[in-house]
Amino acid sequence: MINFIHGVNVIFIQKSIDFRKGMDSLSSYCRNILKKDPMSGCIFVFRNKQKTCLIILSYDGQGFWFSTKRMSQGKFKIPSTEEDCIDMDIKKLQILLLGCDLDKAIPLEES
Repeated sequence: MINFIHGVNVIFIQKSIDFRKGMDSLSSYCRNILKKDPMSGCIFVFRNKQKTCLIILSYDGQGFWFSTKRMSQGKFKIPSTEEDCIDMDIKKLQILLLGCDLDKAIPLEES
């Protein structure tokens, strides 16, 4: 599991994308289609049509990080919404990356 910094905004893009796109194409997508700055420090999460792969794009101040996770079995439980993008926090991203259903996840109490 990748450890992300808490407090960073995560933007999950609902529309599936062509996974042949690289980080330049995805950063251009963020800038031109989503009207968001890909160098803002946000984590952008993209999915494929089959919901078996996620791509994470983020910028750390020196360069872009480009990570892919493909499920070996099953599919990611993508949140159901009519919105183009879903704002989420790191905890929700970690739940999603584990293959769990965000709609059914029980929030843990913080100590």
